[in-house]
Amino acid sequence: MQSKELVLPPKDGLFSKRAVKYFNAEAEKFASEIYVCSDNRQVRAKSLLGLLSLNLAGNMEITLITRGPDEEKAMQTMTALIESGFEST
Repeated sequence: MQSKELVLPPKDGLFSKRAVKYFNAEAEKFASEIYVCSDNRQVRAKSLLGLLSLNLAGNMEITLITRGPDEEKAMQTMTALIESGFEST
């Protein structure tokens, strides 16, 4: 299991539907479980409704957790996606 504290990009964070859909689609590419934690809530990154339910805005702090056979690559990819400000959205 890997865990990392991150701050969402200031613009929209993971609040816009485009960013959430893109984040979710990237998470689906991995065999590992990927979780996003905020305010004592943890949701699967592969759950679009779960991600939307967190109402994550820019500059919010989250914890990203990966667990499984490709957890290192999943953590690297999802972290890079967040740190890039979801530039491909």
